[in-house]
Amino acid sequence: MQAEQNFVSLINVTVSHELRGPLNSIIQQIVGQKYFIETLTANVQQLISTLSQQMPALSRNSKVTRQEHQGIGAGTSRSGSRKTKQIEAYCNGDSSILWSTTQEMKNTVEAMANGLRIQDSSSKLMLYNVEDILDFGQLESGKFRKTMTRFSIKEAIEEIINVQQYKAVAQ
Repeated sequence: MQAEQNFVSLINVTVSHELRGPLNSIIQQIVGQKYFIETLTANVQQLISTLSQQMPALSRNSKVTRQEHQGIGAGTSRSGSRKTKQIEAYCNGDSSILWSTTQEMKNTVEAMANGLRIQDSSSKLMLYNVEDILDFGQLESGKFRKTMTRFSIKEAIEEIINVQQYKAVAQ
């Protein structure tokens, strides 16, 4: 009996120190990633706002310069022609590059948010397992304290679905 109690207390100490440290680390990573996602989201929104303000002005300049380049305006020069080509290249080429870049940034933010949800649910699952092992140790040693917490069944099912979807995409 004494050996069992010593073994249970050894498990209890090991679990509390060895698993709670990594669990706390995961939780800290989640907090850091939430801040990173919020910052990245704000930067993407600012970039989109800036682009949406600049693109109409460039398109207007491009049209005027294009008309001058075609000889509608007076005094078209070679430097005007070069300017037209630069503006057209910016409006046509660079805008599509910028647009695809912003789309990629949006996709990255969404992927990070999904990863964050999965990491969050994984840490909750790990916490549940740690608490279950600790409860078993307390049951065996006769020192069990009943603690009840409320949880959302819908949220738990959504977490399982998210993990399964992530596994399916990863494969």
